[in-house]
Amino acid sequence: MAPEADLVIVKASRQNDGNDSFRTTDIINAMQFVQQRAAELNEPFVINLSLGGQAGPHDGTNPDERAIDTLVNSGPGRAVCVAAGNEGNLRIHANATIPGGGSQTLYVNVNGAADFIDLYQSHSDRFSVTITRPDGVTLGPVPYGPDSQASDEYLQLFNVNDDKGDTDPANDQPDIFILFKPGAPNGMWKITLQDADGNPNQSYDAWGNGDLYFLDSVDNFHLIASPGNSREAITVGAFITRGVMPIGTAARFTSLGPTADGRRKPEISTPGLYVYSARSTDIIDPNFGRILSGADAPTDSVHYTGLAGTSMATPVTTGAAALFFELNPASTSEQVKEAIKTTSIQDFSYSDPDIPWNAALGYGKLNIAAAMQLGTTSVYTISGHVSQTLGTVAITLSGSQSTVASLDVYGNYRFNNLPAGGTYTITPSIVSGPYQYTFSPPSYTFSNLSANQLASFSSSLVTHKISGHITNPSGKGVSGIEVRANGSAPPALTDDNGYYLISNRAAGLPYHLSAWGPGYVLAPNDQYLETLIKDETVNFTARRWCIISGMVTDQTGSPISSAVVRSTDQFAPFVVTDSNGSFRLYGAREGDNYAVMVSASGYTFTPNGTVIAKVDGDKTVNFVGRRASPTYAISGYVRDASGYGVAGVALQLTGSLTGEALTDSNGSYRFESNNTGGNYSVTPVANGSRFTPATRGITNLSSDVGLDFTLANNPIDASVTFVTQGYRDFLNREPDANGLTFWTNEITSCGANAACVEAKRVNVSAAFFLSIEFQQTG
Repeated sequence: MAPEADLVIVKASRQNDGNDSFRTTDIINAMQFVQQRAAELNEPFVINLSLGGQAGPHDGTNPDERAIDTLVNSGPGRAVCVAAGNEGNLRIHANATIPGGGSQTLYVNVNGAADFIDLYQSHSDRFSVTITRPDGVTLGPVPYGPDSQASDEYLQLFNVNDDKGDTDPANDQPDIFILFKPGAPNGMWKITLQDADGNPNQSYDAWGNGDLYFLDSVDNFHLIASPGNSREAITVGAFITRGVMPIGTAARFTSLGPTADGRRKPEISTPGLYVYSARSTDIIDPNFGRILSGADAPTDSVHYTGLAGTSMATPVTTGAAALFFELNPASTSEQVKEAIKTTSIQDFSYSDPDIPWNAALGYGKLNIAAAMQLGTTSVYTISGHVSQTLGTVAITLSGSQSTVASLDVYGNYRFNNLPAGGTYTITPSIVSGPYQYTFSPPSYTFSNLSANQLASFSSSLVTHKISGHITNPSGKGVSGIEVRANGSAPPALTDDNGYYLISNRAAGLPYHLSAWGPGYVLAPNDQYLETLIKDETVNFTARRWCIISGMVTDQTGSPISSAVVRSTDQFAPFVVTDSNGSFRLYGAREGDNYAVMVSASGYTFTPNGTVIAKVDGDKTVNFVGRRASPTYAISGYVRDASGYGVAGVALQLTGSLTGEALTDSNGSYRFESNNTGGNYSVTPVANGSRFTPATRGITNLSSDVGLDFTLANNPIDASVTFVTQGYRDFLNREPDANGLTFWTNEITSCGANAACVEAKRVNVSAAFFLSIEFQQTG
């Protein structure tokens, strides 16, 4: 292939018997030796590794694979070609998923000298493992642990952590390694994996080596032998050029990619069946290799022979790389790799129409002539890095050549084999994802390209601001209102003039704006921006919660208790005056109009109501009632089945006079009438409650009368009882009259709507829980 190349032959075997008993460190030392020798000769070099094995996670992190990466990345004029492996049709890779809390048994047939099984899980998954021999004897279960292992006369079992040779624990993987000892019996072996952590959908990969194969969960992909999974290695598969198998097809033995972490390997394929080569004089077996008939067949079977395997295919690529370096010694391994990939023959099918890659043949079959022709032209690389973005970035190359590259997982990109003298422009852009970015600089342009170039970009998230003005109904700014965008914490607060500002909101996203302030109701409470593409202004109106309070007295100035004061406000329809004749109506909203009316048994009011136009703060309204005489009382108690008074029950008086009273905390009520001889009926009313009797009447009232009632159903079904119990449970006290009335009205405002009542009960309980009094004492 490269007749003028200097050959450096390194013997890695530790024994002088031709056996391949060498270690990973021997491979690393051998590569360092070749690198040192090339430096002494001042020549570029290509290392051929026609070897490999199935131990390890198959993700490029084995020590020899990392060593290849380090060597190749240390400068130009160096490359490493590695055989893909010959396990393509041996059923030695299994892949399956175990549900959380479940188990699975993997069946393995051993027929000869089994070597090992290496089983890897994802970073956070843990299994315990039990091995059952063909004779039914078990080893295990062996849990996962730093030094967890077990052994018997046929096995040594490890269930430990593989730290991948670095200090980043995120790269660690649990590794179950099963080593068969000499004499392990043939037959069916069982590997039972039991979930030990409960994670859902726990997948694993198992690779075997030696005379064994899996009977279930077989996956013939992800079989590239180590160190062929190295990121910087040129990994070589094999196809057929002679023999009885179809010419041009992939060799059945060639190991299939991709790597376990999804990288496309092999990169290239070359002839691998009955490839003729020099025969070592150390070989004493007369049947070693085979020479077929044909014009190109060697006639000297003493010094030449024909062998099969990716180990024979790899030197073809190694020679091609040497020829490439002869033409352009300053080329990098990446440029060699790209040259043989882009000039390869792609006469096969591939699964991804946009990426001509095949799991057996790589990016194609080696086309040495085309690769060398590309090598005669000085070519360079433009590469770089883009700082982290949330989305997909495309790097567009325009000018003398046009193409688009994507970033790798580290944010890097590369354009290889760009002919010298051309003009090239590199431009990044976001092609998917909700976020928008600007890039600095926006682009790079290289004219008359004459060297490798670095073009890196920093990205900046495009942001906009959301601002607004929160005013009261009269247009005056309101300070201290919290505004959140998508629940942002801490919130923005309005200033003394009612203005707020939320800065640096990512463009391209939807936003939910919510506003809240103590003692205010916001209109609207929530606003939505479908997509933020510019600075936005979102305004709110804040209306104070106001209190309407006052006194109800008779003509002498004495307080009238149990007078009913009503409002047109849906949040506080009525309250009852206390023993001092005082009342407080909560929930009036700034800017609204309210009518307030009063009634009391035995009293007349002139006028009996007033209108407050556009409430602009707390208001005071007083009423004076006139008593008629003689006066008689209709009074009594409402009790539950246990004899306890029920507070907050409305008693409706009908007949000669009408009126309404609420039971106090002891369950008592009272009506007074100066209509001697009148006829009356008293009916208790509480949402969802029944009373015995349902109503009581009296004719020809001529003296004080007592009328009692009993709550017939569960007391807690009554809204007043529910609220009373809330005071006792949450605040550890009896309710005050105004509070009892307010919260009872909150529930009874639903009328007969059961769903509304249930929701209001939940809201009232939540209000007790969130109250400052409960938070400080509960």
